[in-house]
Amino acid sequence: MTEEETLNLAIVRAAYEEHKYFDAATEESEIHEAMSLPYGGTWRGPDAMTFMVTQMRKTWGRPGGDGTSTPTLHREIEYTVGGDLVCAHMMFNGVGQRTGRSFSFPIVEAWRFRDGKISEIRVLYFDATLELKKDRDFSRWDIPGVASLVSLLGAGPRGLTGIESGGNQSGDQLQVHGSMI
Repeated sequence: MTEEETLNLAIVRAAYEEHKYFDAATEESEIHEAMSLPYGGTWRGPDAMTFMVTQMRKTWGRPGGDGTSTPTLHREIEYTVGGDLVCAHMMFNGVGQRTGRSFSFPIVEAWRFRDGKISEIRVLYFDATLELKKDRDFSRWDIPGVASLVSLLGAGPRGLTGIESGGNQSGDQLQVHGSMI
């Protein structure tokens, strides 16, 4: 590894292991989150990036969370380093605020650096499987349809599969194909 790659990796490790998330951020640094998330969008500068983390904690921390409850990242983080890019592959574990249900899914955070400072962070989500809890006909005119569901879930180019003409039954599984954002 080059000296630059070693420094970049140390910054990312410090973010996860010591909670020094944006010590190497500048006013031009950006973090990109899926628009379908309550805290989705592009956040620019250390203050905005820190605010985004607070919103993420409120969304996925303990029910009734105040922004200090922390969703956890699986401690076994796999790092890939090359040039100005460090990718961290891990499990994201949280609790849905409305349901109180725990969840876990893999993510990759791609950190790009410029002159030893964070240039951008892109959070990459994987495909998901959803199980319907009740019968649902997505073709009805009086309820949100497939296009609304694809938009809400932030599905990528392959979209959503498992929708049945004439409606779906409780227990049916839908596959949501994510995208690199």
